[in-house]
Amino acid sequence: MSVYMSVEEKINKVLEEELGNMGFELIKTDSFPRGNRRILQIYIDHPDGNVTISDCVSVSRSLGLILDNLDEVSGPYNLEVSSPGVERPLVKPDHFTRFQGKKAKVQFINEKGNKQSLIGEISKSNESSVVLALEEGNVRIKFDRIIKANLYGQSVNIGKRKKGKKKHNAR
Repeated sequence: MSVYMSVEEKINKVLEEELGNMGFELIKTDSFPRGNRRILQIYIDHPDGNVTISDCVSVSRSLGLILDNLDEVSGPYNLEVSSPGVERPLVKPDHFTRFQGKKAKVQFINEKGNKQSLIGEISKSNESSVVLALEEGNVRIKFDRIIKANLYGQSVNIGKRKKGKKKHNAR
């Protein structure tokens, strides 16, 4: 394991810690240039699976203050905080375990070194790989070969949390 931590890893570590303190999970971050600014997209989830607009606003304010004071974040940027959405990204091994039985689209590098996409039901998952059940049979994909993975074709249940149950610390 390398002692060196990239700027992205340092920022993600700070974000994960702060989101954890607020009762959320960091799903994924994306960063890319747009004009003369940087766009920093942060996808969050909540243990009950329901992220509200109010949650996104609260998290955005809190993380914006923290990011503004990090040396690793330089130059102008726009912060965008959102839920993972219906076709949520599957980034960590735990995500595949949590969504066993659901359909996923997985883009990966196959054994021949070619890019391939498969859509199938997540049937098994461990720390090193996921097994997709396809009509033709099961396919095991190692996590270090996955380029991108998302839930696929899921329906959305938009609801509100019950009032009176505070889910995170206000700042």
